[in-house]
Amino acid sequence: MKRFLLLFFIPLFLGLSISDCKKNESIFSHNNYTEIYLGTWDFKYAWSNYDQMIGIRKGDSTTFTGVIYPGSSIGYITIVYTEDNTLTKKVESDGKILNTCIAQNHGSADCSGYFEGDSVLHYNTYEQFPPNQVHLYTSTLIGRKLSNSNTLNQKPKVSTTNATGVSTTYAILHGIVNPDFLFTTVTFEYGTSSSYGDTISAVTKTILGYKEFNVSVSISGLTPGTEYHFRVKAVNSLGTTYGNDMNLNTSLPGSVIDIDGNVYKTIQIGSQIWMDGNLKVTKFNDGNTIPLETDSSSWRKLTTPGYTWFNNDVSTYKATMGAFYNWYAVNTGKLCPMDWHVPDSLEWSSLENISALTVLPSGGRRPDGSFFGASYPTSYEWYSGYEWTSSTAYSYNKTDAFSIFLYYSHNSLTIMNFSMNFGYPVRCIKDN
Repeated sequence: MKRFLLLFFIPLFLGLSISDCKKNESIFSHNNYTEIYLGTWDFKYAWSNYDQMIGIRKGDSTTFTGVIYPGSSIGYITIVYTEDNTLTKKVESDGKILNTCIAQNHGSADCSGYFEGDSVLHYNTYEQFPPNQVHLYTSTLIGRKLSNSNTLNQKPKVSTTNATGVSTTYAILHGIVNPDFLFTTVTFEYGTSSSYGDTISAVTKTILGYKEFNVSVSISGLTPGTEYHFRVKAVNSLGTTYGNDMNLNTSLPGSVIDIDGNVYKTIQIGSQIWMDGNLKVTKFNDGNTIPLETDSSSWRKLTTPGYTWFNNDVSTYKATMGAFYNWYAVNTGKLCPMDWHVPDSLEWSSLENISALTVLPSGGRRPDGSFFGASYPTSYEWYSGYEWTSSTAYSYNKTDAFSIFLYYSHNSLTIMNFSMNFGYPVRCIKDN
């Protein structure tokens, strides 16, 4: 007993605190000494950067309640200190964080950190960017432990989103998952009914943190002309969450399907494969809605993507004309199905046989919101209508783009420039 008491009080005689003793001996007496840091933490994160050449200094700070997890192996920890940021670092037995960091912009970088006892964290980074080492970036992270356990964890939050890249036998499935501070495994279920039957891991199978992650996986070997159901599935230590049921329809050979499910025949003309009809889609190929604009005064003011139907009459004109899109919608690069695009002026001009396309008379919408076209007198039946290209025109104010006018009976076309505020039909061409 006397020996035990003597050893217990030695730290006091040496001028060390009880916490110092714990930090250097008893706390680290087992292999995974980083366990003492795991739990729920309050973090304060501040950063600033300074560009000597232009003299601009920017900075920001945030507070966040996050967690510290076990790392990928013994001696490592993962710190979730904002919604978007994590650190995975090796911690030495004296509480120091291994001093290794990588300059994100090919300059030089220094970082250092340490735990003060088991409940306070300090971590700093300092980075210099080329050229001439004049751009400085610094960040400071301070943490204080709230609990030895992860009090923030819960089942993951998930939602299934639209499939993209759908073809005869192939599709890309998408979903959104928030792991809510726990390691979460992500898979997709799919099949020809809502009972599914097949399971495949997401491209990023395991996620960690507190933010929404976009997850996806490609599937192949599907049956042409078939409806499939699919959903995302996320599993963590607290349980399993399923996303909403979604469906997709594979196309038949010689056709393509847009994200709304509209089916278009395709036709090969020379080395090009064209969509044999005008687009009718109301969503971009990433699932976001294209704004529908029916009001003339609002149409006139648009400098962002928009679409309309001829005379605002979708039921009468959708099947024959398709939708009219302004060029801002074209310029997103997201109008056509995946692996397809709006042809540029060169692709239109190299079209070998215009009469091979199914082209019905169409019109457009002027920048003032008024409509024109749709039907022509008999003497003008050789006019067929306008189509946007993806090419900008050489205008003084840089607000013009090229469209083409098809002369169907003459098997020819004319390229003209118009204001980007015009609404014209669009058809797509397959990527090479």
